[in-house]
Amino acid sequence: MSDTKVTALPAATELSGSESFHVVQAGESRRATAAQLARLASGNAGVSITTKSASATLSLTDGAWLEMDVATANSLTIPPNSSVAFPVGTVRNVHQRGVGQTTIVAGAGVIVRTDETLKLRKQWATAVLVKRGADEWVLAGSLEAAS
Repeated sequence: MSDTKVTALPAATELSGSESFHVVQAGESRRATAAQLARLASGNAGVSITTKSASATLSLTDGAWLEMDVATANSLTIPPNSSVAFPVGTVRNVHQRGVGQTTIVAGAGVIVRTDETLKLRKQWATAVLVKRGADEWVLAGSLEAAS
């Protein structure tokens, strides 16, 4: 195939889903189908799960579903934007898989807005964190009631 600008190629007709596309994944060239790209675009690509076995700090490499599988009280710290720049709109689900109560901790300068406490209610409780601004997050879900 000769070097041709993409803009010079003829427009594609309706895709069937089996067409192949070049993608770079983990620094390597791979192929993906139109069906795979459609699932990703529709949000049905599945959820990446990260399990933590001790207190931890959110990182960009964590999956969208974080399982805190800890036997004792533990914390999940939201770092300031200056150290970990999550895009606004980032969503992380926090699931207390272990018996140790999980507390969400705001890092330096971080604001966590919630109508309850920052503690997940009990084992199997789940809460969602949504980044609203540079250092502003919202926490909602199965949380201990504020007194």
